[in-house]
Amino acid sequence: MIIRLVSAFVIATSLAFPAAAQTETGSVQFNFLKVEGLTVGTSFALDDEYEQQAGRPVPPRLKMILPTNKEHYQIIVDNQPSGGAVKIFFTTHDRVLIDSLHIIDAKIPMGPIKERLTRFAGLLKDQGYPMAVQNMENPKLIALRDYQMGRYAAVELIATYTDPNTGPMYLRILGVPHPEKAESIFIMININASLVPLNDVAELPNTLSGRAVDTIRFTE
Repeated sequence: MIIRLVSAFVIATSLAFPAAAQTETGSVQFNFLKVEGLTVGTSFALDDEYEQQAGRPVPPRLKMILPTNKEHYQIIVDNQPSGGAVKIFFTTHDRVLIDSLHIIDAKIPMGPIKERLTRFAGLLKDQGYPMAVQNMENPKLIALRDYQMGRYAAVELIATYTDPNTGPMYLRILGVPHPEKAESIFIMININASLVPLNDVAELPNTLSGRAVDTIRFTE
């Protein structure tokens, strides 16, 4: 089942990437990176209502804000992804991928946060990355590091690859331990480098997916 979100409201160290050309959307060039000022966003939650729509349990519960600009892109939510809880696509109005994020549940045993992050880092490198670049061309691992995702300590894997259909892509995988229980999340992000050219990894939080994940809050 695919759900398209339409409602919206208003809410208030550098590693270089290879150069990518800025792409025009229609006749006007649009910058999909964050600009100064307020962000128009749509509320999204993994909650009881989402579980009823998906027809299956979806741990862990969380909420987030999806940056919204109906003039330049649309948001499509897939509640039946191939694995995990949800896959969210930011696309142009003619369905060209701009950015996507895939939330996948994971269990990381409780313990000191450094140990949990180290365990997550191993999973990102040994399982998440090979899965993400399977059948892709020119994969290149750029960084595996600690990351502060909003209020949560996390680990972040950054890479690039070429999708045979879409072209050059940025890959970002986040491992986020739940602070109070083992049920945690992977977040797999794929960004179209032709539509969202980045200079270095410091710009990743300014992408549509980056702005969304930094608003994530576990709700139970």
